[in-house]
Amino acid sequence: MSRRLVLTNRTRPSAPVSLSVSTNPSSSPPGATTSLELFDLDSRRKTEPIKAPQQILVLACARFSPDDRWISFFAVTGPARSRVQVVPFRAGTVPSPDQWIAVTDDQSFRDKPVWSPDGNLLYFTSDRDGFRCIWAQRLDPKTKRPLGPPLELHHSHGARRSLLNANILPLELHVAPGRLVFHIGEITGNILMVKWKAR
Repeated sequence: MSRRLVLTNRTRPSAPVSLSVSTNPSSSPPGATTSLELFDLDSRRKTEPIKAPQQILVLACARFSPDDRWISFFAVTGPARSRVQVVPFRAGTVPSPDQWIAVTDDQSFRDKPVWSPDGNLLYFTSDRDGFRCIWAQRLDPKTKRPLGPPLELHHSHGARRSLLNANILPLELHVAPGRLVFHIGEITGNILMVKWKAR
């Protein structure tokens, strides 16, 4: 079983590639997604550009950087714990674990990483303050290592309208120049009063 995301290789717009998150049948917990597969529709060649080390339970939300030289994703390291990672992408090579760049720590759950249009910022959701909010991390333009502390972009602490009220699976962040688009869930209710006739 795999979850498949088709991405366009921007350096060769006519040659799209398919980036998959594939299930490892022997993984623990069962069904954990622990590797990424790349299928080049031009050459019909399949490669595995990223394979998780033993301590990583799940890989998800993989995306190419705008210049196609990096891949971002989040890695689950334990119950309610994950971190945003970046790895270099070079066709035909598999980066070793020491080349994985931790963009965040894993002291809370980080999810939905997306690149800024210039590739120097990663947006993501995090529950580090007890709520699901939107944060960003500046990156070094050359090494993609984090620069400075995370940036607080949007706090979603309301009970009625909140990112926590939205299903986490379809929740996505979408970025354009000067714009960040996402959806939130809204919960409403009514109090009704009726006249009770004693019998």
